[in-house]
Amino acid sequence: MHGYRARYRIGQVTHIIACLSILFIILTAVPVCVCAEIQEKFFDDDSVEPWHISADELNYDQKADEYVAKGNVIITKKDRKLTADFVRFNYDTMEVLAVGHVIMTAGDDVLIGDRMEMDLEAEIGTIYNGTVFLKENHFYIKGNKIKKLGKNSYFVDKASLTTCDGENTPWKVTGRNLRVTLEGYGFVDHATLWAKKMPLLYTPFLVFPAKQKRQSGLLPPQIGYSKRKWEQYNQPFYWAINESSDATFYLYHMGRRGDKVALNIQFVAAVNLTG
Repeated sequence: MHGYRARYRIGQVTHIIACLSILFIILTAVPVCVCAEIQEKFFDDDSVEPWHISADELNYDQKADEYVAKGNVIITKKDRKLTADFVRFNYDTMEVLAVGHVIMTAGDDVLIGDRMEMDLEAEIGTIYNGTVFLKENHFYIKGNKIKKLGKNSYFVDKASLTTCDGENTPWKVTGRNLRVTLEGYGFVDHATLWAKKMPLLYTPFLVFPAKQKRQSGLLPPQIGYSKRKWEQYNQPFYWAINESSDATFYLYHMGRRGDKVALNIQFVAAVNLTG
């Protein structure tokens, strides 16, 4: 009997998430270096702001037309920065191989990994044993092999997604074929929701928002579990009515207490003072 109830509850939550996915489809349709520091500038198409590199040891291979940097390597350009223990940087193709404690930042977003192969200009490449942190949505995306498909797009074959800091997160979603584009949405196949080490539910398809600017659409869900309420899933939908007002709709599911909906409306009153 208890097994039947558990299956019934999981079935209910899976049905709700499936409905939310359908709703989405409908809505979208309408360091300071130590030792002997060496610095170099790399000329590229942007003559105003070239790439800069610094390292403990820096050598140039004229035959291969590439620089080899070792120790506390830092490569920067405007709001982009790459640090690693070892870097091989091709002057002609702008392709870089970085190994050891690799960290790449672009604005507020961060990529971390053991090894990275990247075209710095096109921002296309692969990060191994990596993590992508999208600050605006506070998303952590982890995978053994993360492919950066351009400035704003990623693909992960076997992925883990959470909004929680740290290694032992209270919840996470794992799945296959994660595709995410900033200012758009992310998609995960065969997604499983975990509460710490316990799987709570499975859905064959999951959608999550990756929007950073103010616009209508699904907001990141709030997911949890407690002995009193059982599984909890809160899915907000944000409606940017105009420049001075907006509304947020909430669909809140609690395994033991059922479902409820809520609405929050905000607006800025216009004040006209004359004298």
